[in-house]
Order: sequence, then C-alpha cells, then structure tokens
Amino acid sequence: MFCCCDAGEPSTQAVVVGAVSTLQDRSAAPEKAVDSGSPKVYGGDAPNRICVTIDVSTGTKVGLNVVGAGLYLKVNGIVAGGAIERWNAEHPDQKVEVGDDISEVNGVRAHAGEAKPYNHLVDALKGSQKLDLVFVRST
Repeated sequence: MFCCCDAGEPSTQAVVVGAVSTLQDRSAAPEKAVDSGSPKVYGGDAPNRICVTIDVSTGTKVGLNVVGAGLYLKVNGIVAGGAIERWNAEHPDQKVEVGDDISEVNGVRAHAGEAKPYNHLVDALKGSQKLDLVFVRST
C-alpha cells in the first residue's frame, strides 16, 4: 500500500510507504559498499550512513512515514509491524530513527533541479519487493 497526502504546499509531501512491486528505474548507480559485515556501511567510515536491506515480497509493509524534503525523504514515523521495525529489533546498533533521511533507494537518488526531486525515491520505494535503503542521520 502506498498513500500520499499533499496539503497544497509544493515543497512537502507526506508519504506512507508499504508493500511494493518491481523496480524498473536504476538510472543512478549506488556508491560501492565497504564490506563490514551486516549491516553494510556505505562510504567507508561513515557512522551517520547505513544501508538497510529489507524484503517486502511476502506482503510485509516497509513501515515508514516519510515527508519529501528536497533531495531526501525525511522519516517522521516508524509504523508498528513493518519491515523497518523488524530491522530495528534485529540491528539495535543500526536502528532507523525518526529524523533520519533516505538518500537512496535501490541505487536511485533524487534529481536536483526538479520541483519535487524526492519523487524518484518515492517511485523506487513503490516499485520493488527487495529494498536497499541508504539512510543518513544528521550529526
């Protein structure tokens, strides 16, 4: 399920992300991951960036409430029973938290210069059953 609400403001969009189907757009190549066990940390020594891999092919919802914020999707809620809540329980040292930003979904990033550049991230979230998400936490 994917729902969005645009309250008339051109720069913000509330999005609830749930189960998705197949990703078609892989136009932006992801950074190379540094093999540091599970979870993968992107960009070498970057404690504020984590990669979360989840599978929603069984109908499990992603379980995030996000708001479009320029080149990112800002996490403003974690939904009970979703794949992210399960990830957090299994990876307590790499939890996704409210306030984190999604910067990449399956290698797709937002495109600067567009009215709503984060829509590329939203489309990628809707279009895949396996999701590789890169989160960035402000320090």
